[in-house]
Amino acid sequence: MLTTNDEPERVRGTSVTADFFPLFRTAPLKGRFFQADEFKEGNDYVAMLSYALWQRRFGGSDSVIGSKVQMSNFSVTIVGVMPRGFDYPTQTEMWFPYPIDPAKEKRFNRFLTVVGRLKPGVAIQQAQSEMGLMSERLAQSQQASILMRSAQLIYVDFMLTEPFATRLATATTRSLGATGFAMWDS
Repeated sequence: MLTTNDEPERVRGTSVTADFFPLFRTAPLKGRFFQADEFKEGNDYVAMLSYALWQRRFGGSDSVIGSKVQMSNFSVTIVGVMPRGFDYPTQTEMWFPYPIDPAKEKRFNRFLTVVGRLKPGVAIQQAQSEMGLMSERLAQSQQASILMRSAQLIYVDFMLTEPFATRLATATTRSLGATGFAMWDS
C-alpha cells in the first residue's frame, strides 16, 4: 500500500534481483538502477517507479528522485523511474531490490520466476527441451520428499510493449537453483 499525502493506494510491486533491469537493456528515464549494496539485507528500502505511477501519483515531477514515500509500514526512497510502457511483469508499478543468497536458501523454496534472454538463433522449443532436461536432472538429485515441478518456458515478446519487446523467455520454475547453459545470452 503506497501512501502519499495521506492518500493510500494499492500498487503492484515486484521484487527483483540485480540482473533484472540490465536484462532488458533499458535505462531508467529518470534516476538510476539499484546499486549492488541495495540488494543486501538490512539496507534502507529503495524502489523504482513505473512511468504510469510517476505520472499519476507524482505528477511527473523530477523531485520524486531521492524522495521518501510510505509503503505499508516502511519508508522507501525512490531512486528511479522506468520509461513509458515498461511494466514487466504484469503491470508492475514499483520494483524493489530482492536480496537473495542462493547458498542460504532452502532447496524446497518454490517461488521464483526466472527471466532470461535467448541467444540469437535459439528457438523457444530448443530452450524448452533443455529446460526440461535440467528439471529432470534436478528432480533426480532432489530428496524423494521434495515435490519437483518441471520448468515451463513462456515466450514474452507479446507481453512487453515497444520498445521493450525483445527476445525474452520466462521460465516459471518451482525450485531454487542457479544453472546456466549455452543458449542463454548475457
